[in-house]
Amino acid sequence: MSYEPKTVPYKHQAEILEKTKDLAAHALFLEMGTGKSKIIIDTIGHLWLDRKINGVVILAPKAVAPNWTGDELPAHMPDDILEAAEVFLWDTGKATGKKYQADLARFLATPPDKLAILVMSIDAIMTERKPGAKRGLMKGQEAAKDLLTKRSCLMAVDESARIKNPAAKRTKRIVAAGRHAQYRRIATGTPVSNSPFDVFPQLKFLEPDIWKRIGCSSFEAFQTVFGGWTELPPNA
Repeated sequence: MSYEPKTVPYKHQAEILEKTKDLAAHALFLEMGTGKSKIIIDTIGHLWLDRKINGVVILAPKAVAPNWTGDELPAHMPDDILEAAEVFLWDTGKATGKKYQADLARFLATPPDKLAILVMSIDAIMTERKPGAKRGLMKGQEAAKDLLTKRSCLMAVDESARIKNPAAKRTKRIVAAGRHAQYRRIATGTPVSNSPFDVFPQLKFLEPDIWKRIGCSSFEAFQTVFGGWTELPPNA
């Protein structure tokens, strides 16, 4: 079955989708307002119809995550796919509630012949159960892991510049989580905000061994290969 977008794409959106829809990994480094979310949603629809995925994990900044479930998915995902899918928006503030945990358990038990879409903030994946905590009280890290390890998934990081620091625990966890996804996407209009080195962890999320292929086994090696160093005068 051929995928038909719900909303008519702009020329650049259609071209990008056609070139990248079956790729395991792709970076959408596009300016604000160019419709990056729609391209990801159309990719999800295509892969779902081809039965290549049955799960999706979308990470976005806290203020942006609700837009995915409230605006982007309803606007751009074809109605027949969305109506047959189970969509869950993670809310850390409600995660300790019994009803919330029951709803989460039902979502994670979505039959494999249906599409399960989990949307959470980039910070939410850092929440985890403390040692000795009550079993059954699932946190964000566990929910994402459950979906990624039990289903064939596309994982997307919206505003991926948020994982530009390779030393940050958040970056390390998201990169590690991405290894479980069959398809990975990142999207941002500002991939480089502080230095060119910002791209190192973002592309590592997409392809864990991308830098090793050119001899950079660590961030320090990456800096050595691509950095230009200038010695300051003694009295500078």
